[in-house]
Amino acid sequence: MKIIGCFRKDGSEWIGTIAVLQFEAKARIVANSAKTSSDMPDFLFEKIGSTGDFKVILGAAWDRYSAQQRTHYKEVSIDDPSMAHSIKCILWENPDDDCWYLYWDRNATGQHMIEKLYVQEELKPQLGIRPVTRITQNMLLFYPDLVPG
Repeated sequence: MKIIGCFRKDGSEWIGTIAVLQFEAKARIVANSAKTSSDMPDFLFEKIGSTGDFKVILGAAWDRYSAQQRTHYKEVSIDDPSMAHSIKCILWENPDDDCWYLYWDRNATGQHMIEKLYVQEELKPQLGIRPVTRITQNMLLFYPDLVPG
C-alpha cells in the first residue's frame, strides 16, 4: 500500500498534494455541486493553479463506510490522459496528525483496500488495533503481495 498524497481539511474542502511518477499536483477536494443522482461522485479532485477559464478535474471521490472496520473513508478515482488506466485509491483520515492520506494499491480497491490497510497494520497506531501476529494462507490468497514476517 503506497501513500501518494496528503490532504488537510479546510472548512468544507480538503487541500493537499497528489504525487505519482508521472505527475505531482496541488489539488483540492470539493463537494460535487452538480450531483443529481446517487451514482454521481460526492466530491471532485480539482487541480490548484489551473490556467485558462476552466477547472482541471483530476478525479472524483465517493463517501464510503466500512461496517467491518467501523471507519469512514472516501473511494477515489484519479485519471489523466497520460496514464494507461485510472488510479483507484482511498482517502482515509489519520486522527494523530490531522492529515487525510491518499492510499493506492494496484491489486486492491475500496473496501478491500481498507481491509488490507488493517491487515498490514498501517492503521494500527491510529486505531489502537493489536498487531497481526500471523499471516494466514487465506490472507495471502486475497492479498498476494503481503510478506510473511
